[in-house]
Amino acid sequence: ALRSLGPIWSPFVERPLPLVVGTLCVPLAGLALLLLPWLAGRILDEARGGGPGAADAILGLALAFGGAALAEALLRFVARKLLIDASRRAEARLKERLERHLVRLPIPWFERAGTGDVISTTTQDVELLRFCTGPALLYGGQAIVVIPGATFLVATASPPIALATAVALIG
Repeated sequence: ALRSLGPIWSPFVERPLPLVVGTLCVPLAGLALLLLPWLAGRILDEARGGGPGAADAILGLALAFGGAALAEALLRFVARKLLIDASRRAEARLKERLERHLVRLPIPWFERAGTGDVISTTTQDVELLRFCTGPALLYGGQAIVVIPGATFLVATASPPIALATAVALIG
């Protein structure tokens, strides 16, 4: 069954480098995103603790926070650009293939096929494939990193809050 999907999926992997780089940027952006609340917590802890070296520690943590925010934004931009562009290129290739196939069909086929069905297949169905691939890699890949990472951060920061959240989500 998967082999029969080859003609559909082949345009998505015609240029694998942008797809691979974009896909790798997604979890890295998720990790950078997870650093932000952790660094914010460390900044607040340093500010509350005071002490002789607190100002230098806060400055270093604030710079790290800015660096993590910048890294997250850049990685997200690169991932989004590469993955969305790859899915749009694949959409164009699929529409070209479909058009080449349609022009070879005999006239009686068009008389039997509904005009709306032909138009729907050539536009909406192919666009749906594009919409499901690029964003699925983008948001699904980030969720795979962010959900367990955020769960770990909450569980280590406050086990009672993590337990209350788990009970609320399960119940």
